[in-house]
Amino acid sequence: MTPSSFSPSSKRRLIAGLSGWIWLTCTCAGAGLEPAVRGMPIDHPQAELSAVWVGHATVLIRMGKRHILTDPNLAQRLLILSRDTPASMTPQQLPKASAILISHLHLDHYDRWSLQQLPYQGKVVFPDGAQPYATNLKHLRGYLAPHESVHVDGLKITAVPVSHFGGRYGIDALWDRSYAGYIIEDGKHRVFFAGDTGYDEQIFKDIKERYGKIDLALIPIAPYRGDSGNSVHVNPAEALKIFADIGADYMIPIHYEAFYGMFGNYALPRKDLNKATKEAGLQKKVYALKTGERWVLGRRGQTPLVISEKDESFQYAQSH
Repeated sequence: MTPSSFSPSSKRRLIAGLSGWIWLTCTCAGAGLEPAVRGMPIDHPQAELSAVWVGHATVLIRMGKRHILTDPNLAQRLLILSRDTPASMTPQQLPKASAILISHLHLDHYDRWSLQQLPYQGKVVFPDGAQPYATNLKHLRGYLAPHESVHVDGLKITAVPVSHFGGRYGIDALWDRSYAGYIIEDGKHRVFFAGDTGYDEQIFKDIKERYGKIDLALIPIAPYRGDSGNSVHVNPAEALKIFADIGADYMIPIHYEAFYGMFGNYALPRKDLNKATKEAGLQKKVYALKTGERWVLGRRGQTPLVISEKDESFQYAQSH
């Protein structure tokens, strides 16, 4: 495939993505914070769905007795960039995951060191096309094209389109198109993990039409410049549009307060999200967790819980 064969929208996504990487690596990180919880937070095992924001796009989802880990990046640095807020857990503190989902190959989402350090090896699911980048991993691997599914330990995992760009090293975005979001289902609940994306109304309304009711959406809100996102990254207001388009019950924002520091204004994404959420009347639907906190879905009609207390009794892998 040659650059001349790209559609105009593909070229715009590529240019926006590459310019964003240049902007990112040339800007100083902001002052960060400590995680609200270090280690495993308390859970309510009788609840059927909970999620811990470990940091950036890394979320530990529990559906029943099964765990799913998204885009594990537990490192303290991204190339030359120090992490603004550390991950709330080390690899050894994470429980066994039935599935590990990789949304795309960018260094902040596909961290090979974190994968290799995990004490338990669940199946790693990649978007189709990532095969050349997943060699020499010790994990069982699967690759999904858009709307293709795999069943793992009673879970149904489906890759869905998002608006982003591929590659891992910059130039390979010219030919690599491996990026995706995921729908995770256990027969009782449905979770949408967006990975990293810009806003595309058609894409997200199609997800609602195809997959129906979504209980929880994990949607990025940064980085962005000024009052707008771009074709590969949403700002907080656009993240709320995605939330509305897919018709989810609840949203947890991700992809902020970790590596970007919003270029000297660490607090800006959370501030802008809170403003947009209030203007839209979604304060009881959007849960802007602090790093390390756990969100727990209660019974129907009950307000979800946010837990900020460490589970001192949790048995980590090194204690087994």
